[in-house]
Amino acid sequence: AAEKVRFTSQNEIGIAGANYGTDGQVLTSGGAGAAVAWEDAGGGGITEIDHWRLTSNLALSSFTAITANLERVDGPLTHTGNLGTGMTESSGTFTFPSTGWWEVAWQFYFSDTANNRDMVAYMYITDDDFSSESSVGYQIASVNVSDNAGGHGQQIYRAAILDIQDVSNDKVKFTAYSPIGTTVVPGSSTQSRTLFRFIKLADT
Repeated sequence: AAEKVRFTSQNEIGIAGANYGTDGQVLTSGGAGAAVAWEDAGGGGITEIDHWRLTSNLALSSFTAITANLERVDGPLTHTGNLGTGMTESSGTFTFPSTGWWEVAWQFYFSDTANNRDMVAYMYITDDDFSSESSVGYQIASVNVSDNAGGHGQQIYRAAILDIQDVSNDKVKFTAYSPIGTTVVPGSSTQSRTLFRFIKLADT
């Protein structure tokens, strides 16, 4: 009869010559012919969570790309923060720290002093470092000034899941649109009114 072996602890499994894992680690493989190894699971299996926000108001003039006044969210509430290496941002273009399946979400707040039916928030993605680009998705909002005499605003939230295959070329950026010149996308360095969230869900 074949002999059966039961492991009661991951430390009973020898990897690459007595290389043993520690509590909370997971056993991973690099693929066919590659050695297996213990790695930290981190964050319940999620290794990257990053939040960015707009820090000052952006006045819209037709299509207006967000190219400045962006910062990584640093609070102020307890239990808020980021996990992992995080995104890199340059002139509004976001670069991913690693390949994999990523959820990217964008939250815009629009403020207007006039009736506006067509305020739009876009995310654009490229696979050639923005030599070309395409819109992944967008959301439309409207404001009716007569509905609220004290202030006129509308929030948009949208998310997409992306397969990032090349961190040198697969990048994203965000653009807002309004057909009239009275629309503002508010920003703040203490409140995340216009927010961008990046979560790595899994390896590719």
